[in-house]
Amino acid sequence: MVRAGALRGELLLTQNHPEWIFGGANGGLLNLGHPEALKWVIEHFDTLIKEQGVDLYREDFNIDPLGYWRGNDTPDRQGMTRTSTCRDTSRSGMSCGAGIRTC
Repeated sequence: MVRAGALRGELLLTQNHPEWIFGGANGGLLNLGHPEALKWVIEHFDTLIKEQGVDLYREDFNIDPLGYWRGNDTPDRQGMTRTSTCRDTSRSGMSCGAGIRTC
C-alpha cells in the first residue's frame, strides 16, 4: 500500500523534506498546499501508476487532517490551510482527499 497523506517519521520523505509535513521529521500529514510537495505527489504517483499499470487509484484520508490544518493556522486565520490545500489539489486535477484522476 502507498499512502500520500499520513506519514511516519522514519520515511525518507519526512527525513528529506520535513518542511512538507505538518509534524515535520516526526511524521504527520503531507501538506498538499505546499507547491513542491504537491508537485512531488503528482509526479511520484503518476510514475507509479504508469509503471505498474494501475487501472484505478483511490486516495482516502486515513487520518483526520483537521487537527493538522488547525494547528498550522493562527487563531484569527482558522480554515486557511484547509482552504489552500483543497484549492491547490483541485487545480492539479486532484480532489481534496478523494484521489488523483487518471486518463
